[in-house]
Amino acid sequence: DALQRLVGRVELGMIPQVVDTVVYIEAGEVHTVYDVTTEVKVPHGLVEEDLARPVIVIEDFETGEPAYEIYTFNRQVVTVPLEGAADGGEETGIERVAKQEIEREIRSVAHGHVEVELQGANTAVVWVEEDDISYVIGKGGGRISKIEDRLGIDIDVRTFSDRPGGTAGGSSGGSGGSVPAAGERITPEVTNRHVVVPVGDHHGDTVEVRADGEYLFTATVSRGGEIQVSRGSAIAEELETAIDRGQTITVVPQ
Repeated sequence: DALQRLVGRVELGMIPQVVDTVVYIEAGEVHTVYDVTTEVKVPHGLVEEDLARPVIVIEDFETGEPAYEIYTFNRQVVTVPLEGAADGGEETGIERVAKQEIEREIRSVAHGHVEVELQGANTAVVWVEEDDISYVIGKGGGRISKIEDRLGIDIDVRTFSDRPGGTAGGSSGGSGGSVPAAGERITPEVTNRHVVVPVGDHHGDTVEVRADGEYLFTATVSRGGEIQVSRGSAIAEELETAIDRGQTITVVPQ
């Protein structure tokens, strides 16, 4: 939460020079102390060497174990929790972010329902409607190749009819109407400098912000119970466009 307040106000690589230690206090006692450093590395969960980038690493001071990573992924600054990443059971933070970014990219060119399944650290299968597959792949595979290059992930595009059972896992988002908006409905406020998303009682929680059920971005709610997105950023522009179109804005706790 403390570092999220600096994102957008301070250049990402400069944050550890501004804040190098975070002390988390709970019930009047020191709960955890974190060290904040910067490394140029491949983020946890990615494997391709050409995906190396500046990464802010937040480590537990006592154990030396990394707890979070903050870095730029597909033009967005993301905060990825690393706790439990080595267990192999639950979906890790980077896997969740990767799925969301793949879905966002495919939805930008597809008209119908889209689902993403990660097959490994750098491969995924994307399921789309029959009418969308040629448009998503593009002439000679050009469009999907550009998406793969942007994300650094190999993507196999298939239709839902090729899937065992032959159906989508959710309701269709085709031209017949928008996807039902899950989560808590909110009304953002646009100020001179920020788009403010009020989230109420979820302070300190990580939430997804969606427009008509489609993923926009993930953020951590401040102690004041809101998310502030700097105007002029890519995220703010998408959010303002959704507001102008009258789309339903919702937040979904993670």
